[in-house]
Amino acid sequence: MTDNIDINAGKIITDGVKLPEMGKELFDMIVDVCNGEYTKAESLGHREFGIFRTGFTY
Repeated sequence: MTDNIDINAGKIITDGVKLPEMGKELFDMIVDVCNGEYTKAESLGHREFGIFRTGFTY
């Protein structure tokens, strides 16, 4: 799945990565995307997204 996932937060459990380190990796990736770098989904040509709601919407 590494071709489809931008951040593997599972490293916190599997590799013992500390939460602040993972947070910095996520923050740095967000900054890169804000500066124009494509996400994995964008580089694969996906442009759609879905927002799931757990309750009623009005």
